[in-house]
Amino acid sequence: MRTGLERLLLGFFVLARTAFVLQGGSFALACVTAIVFANQDAAAWLWDLLIATATLSATFLIAGLLLSAARHWHARSATPGNEPAWPWAVALGFSLIAVAGLSAIAAAPLPPLWNEIAERVRAVGVWEDLTHPGPFSGLVALPVLLALSVPALVTGAVAFSIAFPMALLALLPARRPLFPTLLTMGTVCQAALVVGGALSAYFLGAFATEAIARLNASGDAEVIRIAGDLRRAVDVITTAAIALVAPLLVMAGWLAFLQPSGGAAAAFAGPGSSRSAGPSGPASRAI
Repeated sequence: MRTGLERLLLGFFVLARTAFVLQGGSFALACVTAIVFANQDAAAWLWDLLIATATLSATFLIAGLLLSAARHWHARSATPGNEPAWPWAVALGFSLIAVAGLSAIAAAPLPPLWNEIAERVRAVGVWEDLTHPGPFSGLVALPVLLALSVPALVTGAVAFSIAFPMALLALLPARRPLFPTLLTMGTVCQAALVVGGALSAYFLGAFATEAIARLNASGDAEVIRIAGDLRRAVDVITTAAIALVAPLLVMAGWLAFLQPSGGAAAAFAGPGSSRSAGPSGPASRAI
């Protein structure tokens, strides 16, 4: 079972690495194209959008490169008497549970928000435009889908921040050699999702602030109500994104503690672990 879980995690990280690199590359290409063809007198929001896209592109590209490097980061052979005396493994187990719990708390406001988003999207007929496209369907659907990518990214970060610690918790008792590698790769993946979600939420909030100001200036009661709903949605997304920073810092702290050259990481090292740190199979070789 644990071997299957390790291979599942490795396979996921293969897909994550590919997705990060492709996403970062596509964002970078879109930025370069926009800069080349954009007019110098273009609206300020367009340049702000380019900055946001370039920042996310750099974040995902760096994460993809780090995932490739992390696959070769293994614990070395154990040094007798070098392991810390305090019960760090028990503390790690409780920390993993705490990380999942904190992430679940951060996720609590998101399901009601998604229900509200689904009702709004259904009301404006976006799904109908996608299933039965007309000549101008893209003009309506594209901005909505771009806006939905931000809560989707934050939700993905929350889901990973809950599931990954639980997977590590299941692997911890066996002290398998691949554990430090998976911890490293998972922390890199979690950092990319959390940082990307936080940056997206920040830029969405900046764009929404300008839009809300214009909506409130209209004086129409219905439009002002929409502005209030937009502000609440942005606040929920931003709060959830910021709340994920604490679980990420906990994981980063354990990553520093379990560095492959340290005494604690040696507890996961078996004979010849630097060469046999992972299970054989397609997922292990692919990454």
